[in-house]
Amino acid sequence: GGRPLIADDWVWALFWLQQLATGLRIAAAMLPSATWLIPLASVLWAFTTVAWAAQHLNWYGRFRLDGQPG
Repeated sequence: GGRPLIADDWVWALFWLQQLATGLRIAAAMLPSATWLIPLASVLWAFTTVAWAAQHLNWYGRFRLDGQPG
């Protein structure tokens, strides 16, 4: 979109929280007795996804900053 793709500290934190959520979900699949990990992973994933979308929502529907088509 013609915008610089630079991740600030908040975006990096969200990225690593997404990785943690993925790891928790994999651990839940490997440890059948740890069923409590699935809701934890789901809530963490949902939080980080909504936070990322809220952070970047103002990008959608805007014209490119560099004036190029697309």
